[in-house]
Amino acid sequence: MKSTGIVRRVDVLGRVVVPKEIRKILKIAEGDPLEIFTERDTVVLKKYSPLADNEGLISTIASNLAKQTGKTVFICDKDIIIATSGCVSAEIIATPISSSLEKLIRENKTVICSFDDGCEPIKLTENHQLNFVNQLVMPIEGVEETFGAIIVCDKSKENKISAEDIELTRFASFIIADRRK
Repeated sequence: MKSTGIVRRVDVLGRVVVPKEIRKILKIAEGDPLEIFTERDTVVLKKYSPLADNEGLISTIASNLAKQTGKTVFICDKDIIIATSGCVSAEIIATPISSSLEKLIRENKTVICSFDDGCEPIKLTENHQLNFVNQLVMPIEGVEETFGAIIVCDKSKENKISAEDIELTRFASFIIADRRK
């Protein structure tokens, strides 16, 4: 664990303010849930991801969606890639998502990019060059919030996003969101 040198006092209600600098670094916004752990004499706060709780289910959905569509599939929460299936290395799992993908999730937008339309695919992470030419980004919508997104993409110009791909992805999104209720 790394010391920040910041000290805060517990108030009469047992509250501690997480400093703005730390919230900014960890992308913790007002209303974000935090998990609380204890390790011996240490209290640990961790940003909570409702999708990471069902990692097995998420991986299975990514794998099945990739098989059904014949494309590469990524599933992310609001911060990181949770699962992938298709022609990409598993090293990308737990990688922070790009600011442009983060923005789409926040705005709850579905985007379809096709090579034929001249649309620029959304960058999934800041540090990985994935070179996809056809892409579908669909939010995973809960009742009160968006949990993340499913991204279906392909490097082949001929393997466009189809209406069936959209419906399968929408169905997968509903299954994931329904498990969060």
